[in-house]
Amino acid sequence: MLKQTVSVLTPGSQASTEYGGWTDTVSGTSYAASVQVDTSRESMDYERQTKKRTFSIYLAPTATIPINSRVSVTSGAYTGTLIEVFAAKADHAGRGTYWMLRGTEVL
Repeated sequence: MLKQTVSVLTPGSQASTEYGGWTDTVSGTSYAASVQVDTSRESMDYERQTKKRTFSIYLAPTATIPINSRVSVTSGAYTGTLIEVFAAKADHAGRGTYWMLRGTEVL
């Protein structure tokens, strides 16, 4: 199930771009994951209003990604997507086999 990879971005470690914007740097911590776009009615309404998609990220229980951190999808269907985590990981299956994080796309 965990056939994609996400990399945690280092919070506060940013470099200015040539256009005056900011870019995050990858901390080097990567995890096997499954990244899926949320298709609930609320998420689709949010996407229509903000142009940002909501994602569910499924990870092994040993992964440590804190709330308000950003992750970059580095392989799989959403490669290159930057996601800001807004909810703590939850035991989605109820058996400790994998955990789910929720996040929104950073444009």
